[in-house]
Amino acid sequence: MKKCNRGVERTPERCYQEALKCTTHKEFREKYASCYEKAKETGWINDYTWLKKSRKVPGYWMIYENVYEEAKKYDQVIVFSYNANVTPWQVEFINDIIKENKTFVISLKGPFDYHKYNNLQNYMCLYEYTPNSIKTVVKYLKGDLDPKGVLPIKL
Repeated sequence: MKKCNRGVERTPERCYQEALKCTTHKEFREKYASCYEKAKETGWINDYTWLKKSRKVPGYWMIYENVYEEAKKYDQVIVFSYNANVTPWQVEFINDIIKENKTFVISLKGPFDYHKYNNLQNYMCLYEYTPNSIKTVVKYLKGDLDPKGVLPIKL
């Protein structure tokens, strides 16, 4: 990322010239952060119509291979499951992810999914899929909460 030179004014012309060197919003933001921010703040960025949004196409995350390839880019992956014990495709997918990454599975239903996974080291069970349960797991992942629950069954 190019640093902003102190005293260099981010004029419409200068930001336009920097944007011309890029093809996507992401590239512009990463290479010329101060011009990107100024262009967003002032609305100039709306004139840079050649810049493509670098978002995934609709349906991208619904394709197993795409999700699998994206997950391989990371050392640690958090996967949510929902009744995987009765949906074999979830079990297959999660076991494939476990082979590639340090995986933390969070079950949104019951604890019965646990026995379906191979070599799983990190598992949590929420017992419900509600806004409150998701807020709670976010607090846990941020380190703001220490779960103390006990499963009602032996795994």
